[in-house]
Amino acid sequence: MKKRVVMLAVTLILALGTSVAFGWTHFFSYSYDLPAGASRTTATFTSTGNFTLNHSQSVPNVTANNAQVRITVWKGNTIVKSETVTGDNVTKMIAVSSGKGTYKIKFDNISNYLVSISGSAMK
Repeated sequence: MKKRVVMLAVTLILALGTSVAFGWTHFFSYSYDLPAGASRTTATFTSTGNFTLNHSQSVPNVTANNAQVRITVWKGNTIVKSETVTGDNVTKMIAVSSGKGTYKIKFDNISNYLVSISGSAMK
């Protein structure tokens, strides 16, 4: 009986540890409506290491054709990542591998439509 309880406890600890290890921690989020041709820059935020942006964009109330938003990630005064996301209703994961530091993100709507964007930085 004692061995069974110990085995159950070890199995439970391993299962919980595995689920926590594969979870994401969201530490910064954003949500904006960008008119055609508009730009928006986030407030600065701090990361303790590399992170991933989980970015979503949509074009509300319009049948658009491949809306485009350029995403530029700055660490201090240096551009560390620049990527253009194309699509009217898409989600994209963008890896930022520049380590610990203070960051900001600039979004440029380079399409002819209002684009709603949202997302989060996560580790």
